Amino acid sequence: MSCFAGAGIPMLIEKPLGFTCDESQRIVDMIRRENVPAMCGLTGLYHPEFRAMYGQLSSLGELVSVHERLHEANPDLARLLGGRRGVVALNGIHTLHRFHRIALLKDPNKALQVADVALSHDNFMTRAEDHAAGTLCLGGTPFTFSMSFRNDSECDNGWPVDYGIEIVGTLGKIVVTGHEKCETFGHDGTTEVNYQHPGGPLMGQPRYERIALGLTVEIREFVQFLATGQKQHYTLEEALAGQRLVEDCYRKSVAQ
Repeated sequence: MSCFAGAGIPMLIEKPLGFTCDESQRIVDMIRRENVPAMCGLTGLYHPEFRAMYGQLSSLGELVSVHERLHEANPDLARLLGGRRGVVALNGIHTLHRFHRIALLKDPNKALQVADVALSHDNFMTRAEDHAAGTLCLGGTPFTFSMSFRNDSECDNGWPVDYGIEIVGTLGKIVVTGHEKCETFGHDGTTEVNYQHPGGPLMGQPRYERIALGLTVEIREFVQFLATGQKQHYTLEEALAGQRLVEDCYRKSVAQ
């Protein structure tokens, strides 16, 4: 990456920027020092179901709670768990960046704080954790998560992927099913489907055409960013914020 930066070549960097917060910060510092155009590929910002979710946040009133689940089932996931860090570093960056983004949009004057995190080895006999659950707080509002890699062919929902988020507010709630749909439920009994994939439920592994829906928008955003002549896209700071929450989760789990 330093070769590209030194040559002034614009970069679209897949998330996470680095495997640790320090590594990610060094990469951002290098990008700034070389003054090279760069953007982080936080694809979750661009998938249609999550774009719809962010667009509906203002309709919820005050936040009451946020919960995300992110589970994957595949025996081959064991090959990703050979290092010191597991599912929180590998998949948690998606969830924790989403939490950061929701908190920023709802109350930019408050910072998310990690309250408690439990890491365990429930599915694979590996050094790194394959299951994690935790709570973050935005003031008095809980943001909770559950995530896992499973040594199986299916999750509790009967599919290889179980992925979604529920955001509850004083005026209603948003329910997102990853790679499928976003719905808003009002306290007055109304229901609105904000986005639904024409192919229906995702009953198998995420297929490329569904993943490509977000990637296409992300690449278009990168091209438009380059046309502005700016150097650092806002996603670099957002990626760092998500990585800091990953680090805080590991620190809190060790402290307990």
